[in-house]
Amino acid sequence: IKKAPSQFVLHARNPENNLVCGGENIIFMPGYGSPFIHEADGTRRNSTMEDYDNLVKLAGASKNLHMTGGNVVEPTDVEDSVRHLKMTYSHIVNSDKCFMGSASGYEKAKDSIDMAAILFGGSEIIRQKPALICLINSVTPLKYDVRMLGALMAYAEAGQPMVITSLVMAGSTGPASLAGALALQNAEVLAGIALAQSINPGTPVVYGSSSSITDMISGSLAIGTPECALFTSASAQMARFYGVPSRGGGGLTDSNIADAQAGYESMMTLMAAASTGINFVLHTAFQKKVFR
Repeated sequence: IKKAPSQFVLHARNPENNLVCGGENIIFMPGYGSPFIHEADGTRRNSTMEDYDNLVKLAGASKNLHMTGGNVVEPTDVEDSVRHLKMTYSHIVNSDKCFMGSASGYEKAKDSIDMAAILFGGSEIIRQKPALICLINSVTPLKYDVRMLGALMAYAEAGQPMVITSLVMAGSTGPASLAGALALQNAEVLAGIALAQSINPGTPVVYGSSSSITDMISGSLAIGTPECALFTSASAQMARFYGVPSRGGGGLTDSNIADAQAGYESMMTLMAAASTGINFVLHTAFQKKVFR
């Protein structure tokens, strides 16, 4: 764990948009992985590649977002075999900010890394000046699946940063107590960091948390909660203890509509990230949870 750097620079195509991850810096970016688009009239539909391009353009133009993010929506009109290529290409051509690459297995991760290498002038250049970051998620309790392990290995081999994240649902996939759930989260994140350093010592990593409690009515994750904010705060402190950057929080809510509940929950979870020293914030923009 000590081999992981305390901070690193993520390089953008426009050097003015380079980002320092770690220390007292905070990086904001859009939501990640939304499968649906809600129109202004309330209509819900599957997201498309056109939606993806538009959201990347918006993030690229925004003064409040430092990155265009990663999988801003899931473009269901594109075949899965090439979807990751089109998403990476969208970030390259629609903005000159930093962006995230695919984590859907070793080969797709390698494709993203190769595209970034072409953009910046070669694999050795991005090894010296990291230009791509990805999200690696554990499978709680105490597992990583083949896709995530493959992506982790690909990014570590190339010297590219990773956000290694655990999502413990206290009361279902992990202990009901916050202390017990945090201990489980810590074990999973440290395992991922240790593997990355074993493959390539000095690989930049971010200690990631998206843990919260379980909604005992539905059995699903409850993210717009005070406990989620507490997990964010504790994770920031754990990351500082281990000397690595941290990820947590975002504009998170359990509301099904854009109402007052959505507003105050998003404010609470995002403020927790900003005030407790989180460095890397996915889902900065409004991230809504839909039950069907």
